[in-house]
Amino acid sequence: VELQAQSRVQVDETVQQARIRQSAGTGSTITAMLRTVLSTITLALNNQVLVQRGSLEFLVEEGDPVVGTVGNLTFEVPLDVKARIDEPVDNEFTIENLSADGGGSITIYIDGDPMPPLAPGEEFDNLTMAGPAGAIEAGLETAHVTVSYLDGSPIPDTLTRSIAWGDGGTSDEGTLAGGVVTAGHVYATPGSYIVVATLFSGADSAQVSVVIVVVDTTPPVLHGVPADATVECDAVPGPASPTATDNGDPAPAIAYVEQRTGGSCADGYTLTRTWTAADDTGNWTSQSQVITVRDTTPPALSGVPADATVECDAVPAPASPSATDNCDLDPTIVYEQVRTDGACPSCYILTRTWTATDDCDNASSATQIITVQDTTPPALNGVPADVTVQCNLVPAPAQPMAIDNCDEQPAIVFTEARTDGACPSCYILTRTWSATDDCGNTTSASQTITVEDTTPPVLTVPDDIVLECATCDTGPDVTGQATAADTCDAAVEVTYADGQHQLTCGNTYWFERTWTATDDCDNASSATQRITVQDTTAPALSITTPAEYDVQPYGTALSFSASDSCADGPAPRAFLQGATEGLPDGYTPPSPDGELSGYEPPVGVWTVTIVATDACGNTASETRQLVIYDPTAGFVTGGGWIASPAGAYAPDAALAGKATFGFVSKYKKGATVPTGETAFTFQVAGLAFYSNSYQWLVIAGARAQYKGVGQINGAGSYGFLLTAIDGEVKGGGGVDKFRIKIWDLATEAIVYDNQMGADDGVDLTTVLGGGSIVIHAK
Repeated sequence: VELQAQSRVQVDETVQQARIRQSAGTGSTITAMLRTVLSTITLALNNQVLVQRGSLEFLVEEGDPVVGTVGNLTFEVPLDVKARIDEPVDNEFTIENLSADGGGSITIYIDGDPMPPLAPGEEFDNLTMAGPAGAIEAGLETAHVTVSYLDGSPIPDTLTRSIAWGDGGTSDEGTLAGGVVTAGHVYATPGSYIVVATLFSGADSAQVSVVIVVVDTTPPVLHGVPADATVECDAVPGPASPTATDNGDPAPAIAYVEQRTGGSCADGYTLTRTWTAADDTGNWTSQSQVITVRDTTPPALSGVPADATVECDAVPAPASPSATDNCDLDPTIVYEQVRTDGACPSCYILTRTWTATDDCDNASSATQIITVQDTTPPALNGVPADVTVQCNLVPAPAQPMAIDNCDEQPAIVFTEARTDGACPSCYILTRTWSATDDCGNTTSASQTITVEDTTPPVLTVPDDIVLECATCDTGPDVTGQATAADTCDAAVEVTYADGQHQLTCGNTYWFERTWTATDDCDNASSATQRITVQDTTAPALSITTPAEYDVQPYGTALSFSASDSCADGPAPRAFLQGATEGLPDGYTPPSPDGELSGYEPPVGVWTVTIVATDACGNTASETRQLVIYDPTAGFVTGGGWIASPAGAYAPDAALAGKATFGFVSKYKKGATVPTGETAFTFQVAGLAFYSNSYQWLVIAGARAQYKGVGQINGAGSYGFLLTAIDGEVKGGGGVDKFRIKIWDLATEAIVYDNQMGADDGVDLTTVLGGGSIVIHAK
C-alpha cells in the first residue's frame, strides 16, 4: 500500500475489507494496492470527503464516470484499473489486483453538509451503527463503533449519548463531539458482545446496536526448551520435557517431533527437536533445539602383541586384534606388514601395523616389531657309512639332502680326497659334504671308502669261427680279436697261443687258440676259441634266359650256367615247379631231375628253379617266374560281381560285401603287350580301381591271367594281377571264378586281394555271384 500525506491503511484479507484513515484534506493522494483477494472489497473512508450538498463524481479509467451523493456509494471496478475522485477534490484511489478472478467492487462513504439540530422533543429514528469489520483480538485491540444517521446527515452537538459495551462492565456516556458518535472499548476475554448505543434529545432517545466478535489469537508460551548444543555421538541427551502456559487454556497440549539430518558420516548428523504447544482455540507456538552430533573419538585397539625376537622358523602368524568404538559397533581394522631385510635372507624385521577406523574416519594404530634371526645350521641327511668295496664297485658320490629351519635350498659343497695304495686300483677315498644355509650357518659330514682289486679281468674271446676254404688267413684280423674287460684296469693286456691243426676233409681243418688277459694288479683269466676251415659255399648260378621279370613268347628256350668258388662241380640242372592246371592237351612236363637247358616251356606262367651242387654237396638254387604267352591263343572278357569276403580289403579287414568288375584283355596283331580296360569297385570300402595299361596276358586252357598298372579313385600308381576261370572251357570246372590282387607300387603293400595270402598260381576259390567270364579263341 502506498500512501501520501498522513494516512493509515489496514488490509484484512480474511474478512476481505480495507479501511483507510486519513487526516489530510483536499489535495492528498491515496494509493491502495490489494493483492490476492477473491471477493468483494469494501473500502471505507472514515475521514470526511466534503461535498457542498452536491454530488461527487468518480472516474474509472476505461469506464464511465460514477456519480454518488452523501452516503455509501458502491461501484464495480475491473482488475488492474484505477478509480479516482476527480472533483471537487483530487484525492486519488488506485486499486490493483483487486481479485484473482478479474474484478471487484469499492464501497465509499460520501459525507455531506451537517444536519440542522433537532428541536426539543423532536423524534429521530434514522440512526445507523457500525462496529469492527471483523473479529478483534481480546485484550489487544480497541473495538471502535460509530453511530450516524442513515442518510449521512451530521448528528447535532445538542444530543447526548450512552454506549453499553455488552460485557456487563462500564458504559460510556457523554455529549457528542460533533456529527458522528465514535467510541472505543477493549474486551478482556473472547466472546460475542451486543453493543447498544443510545442518543438522547431531551427526553427523547433512540437506540441502535451492533454485534462485536472478540477472539483469542494469543498462542501459548513454551518454557524449558533447551538451547542448541554440540555433543559427541555417545553423549546425545534425551529429549527435554518443556511446559507451556496460555492466557486462556490452563493446560495447552505439547507435541514433540525429532528430525535427523545425515552428515558426512554415519555418526555425524544433526537432530532438530521441535516442541509445539497449542491451546484449545487453535493458537500454537513452536520452539526448536538443534543438536549437532559429531564423532571425534577414534576406536581403541586391543590384543596387539608385544615386540618379539624369534627364530626364522618360528615367526608367529599375524594376530587378530579387536577394536571398540564409542559409536561404531564394527570398526574396520586394516592390517599391514612391512619387511625390512637384514644381513641375510632369513634375518629381517617385520613391522606389523593394525589400524582401526570407525565410520567417521577416526583412526588409531598400534604396531608390533618382530626381529627375525637365523642361528641354526642345516642338518645333513643321507651321508653314507664308511665302506670297503671292489674297485669296480666304487659308489658314485651320494646326494645327501640338507634340511634347514628357514632356507629351503641350503647349498651343499662336496669334496673328495684320494690316497693311493699298493697298485693303481687300490686306494682310499675320503668324501666330505658341507651344507651352508643362506645366513652362513654350516654343518659337515664325511664317508671313508677303502677300494681294493681282487677280481681278474673278464675275457671275451671271439666265437668259434668257420672259414670257407677260399679264405687262407686265420689271423685275429680274420678270426676275431679277443677283448678283456676289467673291473678297474682300462687297458688289460691280452695275449694268445694257437694249438695243432686237425685235418678234416679236403682242404678243411680246425685248431684251438688260447687267449689270456692280465690286469694291472696281476689278476689273470684265460679262454679258448675254435677255428674251423671248411667249404660250405654253394656254386654261383647264372641264368641267361629268361631275364628277371621278362615276358617271352612261345618258343623261348632256357639258358643258364654255374661255377663254384672252391672247386669245380657238376653243371647245374633246372626243373619246372608249380601246378600243371591249364597245360595243353597231351603235354607232360619233364622230370624234375631232367636237363632243361635249351628246353622251350609251353604257354603259361611257370616257376622255374635252377639247382647246382658242388663236390662237397653244397647246393645253390634260383627261382624265377616265367611268363610264356601266345599272341595267337585268344583273349578274355568278363563282367559281373562277387561277394568280397572279410579280410580282402587290407585297410579295414572287417569290410565285406558286393564288389563289381568288368574287363577285357587281348593282344592286337603283331603286339607283344596286351591292351584293354579293367574296372573293379568295392563300394562299401569306397574303392574304385581302373586300368588300361597291361604288361602281359597268358591264356592256358580255361585259365587266363594278366598283369598291369592302374589307379584307385583316380590317383596313385598301383600294380594288379587278375586271374579268371571260364567254367565253360574244358578244365574250367563248370563255374566261372575271379581273383584280383592290387598293391601299392611305392610301398609294395597289398591293398586288396579276395584270396589274401595265397600264391599267385593257386586254384581260384571265389565264384561269381552274377555275370560271366569268357575266354575267346582267335
